Amino acid sequence: MAILAAIVAALIAASLTIDLGPSVKKRAEEAGSKYLDRPMHIGRLSIKLSRGAFQVDDLVIEGLTPTDRPFLKARRVFVNLPWWTIFSHELIVENVEMSGWDMVVEQFPGRHNFPRVAGPKRQPSNSNLRPRSGRSWPTTASLPTTTTRCRGAWCAAIST
Repeated sequence: MAILAAIVAALIAASLTIDLGPSVKKRAEEAGSKYLDRPMHIGRLSIKLSRGAFQVDDLVIEGLTPTDRPFLKARRVFVNLPWWTIFSHELIVENVEMSGWDMVVEQFPGRHNFPRVAGPKRQPSNSNLRPRSGRSWPTTASLPTTTTRCRGAWCAAIST
């Protein structure tokens, strides 16, 4: 009976959405704003244990100037991360799902309103082999594709 109760408790805990609180939300807004070189606002930041996903509600990435329309407004964004990366110290984004979103892309003579998605400008480095400081955390982003499963020789060819 104790094992059954433990299993039920684990299932309930895994289905929970945990609000990460205002301090983590503020750090995420600051880091995102710095990375995009554009103000970013988050209404709510939480984690869904069952999906291994961060849930961002009411995301806004501002326009070029404070008077411009926002570049992106999204009601809900899920950023799915595999749980095993906690142990390997890698940040791997499996996919990003957005719902209720509106994006404004504008082009002007000599410029556009698309934020710098590759991160802030960096100074040229003499060596790309060494981390700049501290521990190195490799980052991988996988774009979702229409092929979700593969079998046979074709699978072996794409996995190498």
